[in-house]
Amino acid sequence: MSEREYKQAIPPYISYRSFSDGLEYLRKNGVPRTMDKTSFGKKMSQSAAVQFISALRFLGLLMVDDQPTLELSQLAKSSTKNPKAIMRRVLKQSYTSIFELDLKTITPKKLTAAFLKFGAEDIVAGKCVTFFTHVAFDAEIPLAPKILPGVRKTTAKPRKKEKPAATGQIKTAKINVTLSGDETTKWLSKSKFKLHPMLLGLLKELPEAGSVLPAKQKATLKRYFEAMLDIIYKKEE
Repeated sequence: MSEREYKQAIPPYISYRSFSDGLEYLRKNGVPRTMDKTSFGKKMSQSAAVQFISALRFLGLLMVDDQPTLELSQLAKSSTKNPKAIMRRVLKQSYTSIFELDLKTITPKKLTAAFLKFGAEDIVAGKCVTFFTHVAFDAEIPLAPKILPGVRKTTAKPRKKEKPAATGQIKTAKINVTLSGDETTKWLSKSKFKLHPMLLGLLKELPEAGSVLPAKQKATLKRYFEAMLDIIYKKEE
């Protein structure tokens, strides 16, 4: 292949599911010599194909003539060893300015501001952030709890004022510890449990106790928790 050249533009804002479907299609059907919007047949709409190809260009997985790079060929092979390592390298080469930030502690606001500097408008910048956090998390890049994909902020319900106890009655104190919100995070950080900041951040994002937790969100939270454990603690030798 000739020397790689890239077209720099606004970062990908395609949905991560469509991006994953595109890579899966290439794994099953092979990588064409030249990529265009007709390369995916009826499996992908032309608009989705255009966004997928734009994402590949930004990630440096296509050359200026839209021929696939070696990295794309490797990612499109199911037999490739450690594709996550390849994707980590691709992301760090493509999102240079983003990786200059501390992604382990960054806030959603600062991350969005960083993507706005690429020239994307507010809504598009938000989609760019969503794509990046999904692909980075899937590549096992450590991320701050607040920017983890699928973790949404929850607003605590206002507490009801307690009625004053009637004369002659003894009011008993009831202590409730709920693993959600800022107060619990502060309580845990000051308690005897020396939890890692990433775990404290995830606990802070949990919905209010007693509320409905959809099965999909529950599975996602479990996945994030297991991924954090792998990042924080050493593996057995």
